[in-house]
Amino acid sequence: MRWLINIFITGGNGFLGRNLIKKLTNNINQVISPASNELDLRNYNDFGLYNSLKYDLIFHLAAWTQAGDFASKFPGSQWINNQRLNSNVVSWWREFQPQAYFISIGTSCSYASESNFEESSYLDGLPHGDLLVYGYTKRMVYLAQSALQKEFGLKSLLQFHLLSTDKAMKLIIVSHTSFLT
Repeated sequence: MRWLINIFITGGNGFLGRNLIKKLTNNINQVISPASNELDLRNYNDFGLYNSLKYDLIFHLAAWTQAGDFASKFPGSQWINNQRLNSNVVSWWREFQPQAYFISIGTSCSYASESNFEESSYLDGLPHGDLLVYGYTKRMVYLAQSALQKEFGLKSLLQFHLLSTDKAMKLIIVSHTSFLT
């Protein structure tokens, strides 16, 4: 069967990823979302298994984090691991999947504490103290997307706010034909 849309999702076992997979799985989409034991995003060589299929959409949702006080207990490890996995994902996109539309989701943790949470203020001020490192690693994904789009002409979209899954999926599904042109 020829799939109409080939979709690669990182972070498919997380809350957002699980819901996205449910929404995108149908008769016309082939959704590939390897678990972390199948693809360690921190190891660039692991991506080789996923080079042969050309993807139309790449959703980068993965992050090395946990709820609670994880971010304040492990800021150094969080920085290193998230920067490594983010760099590997965008490098793989540029090198092996330049035809794909790259989509990531921002987080409220990236906004300054006093922010109004509008897209225009995403990079303004410092993220909240306990979430500073995590917030900056998410900002770095945005900056990587912008830089690769500018220099290499790659296509990307950053969703700044986590819309309800239905609203976000309608936006993505309605717009997907323009991603492929």
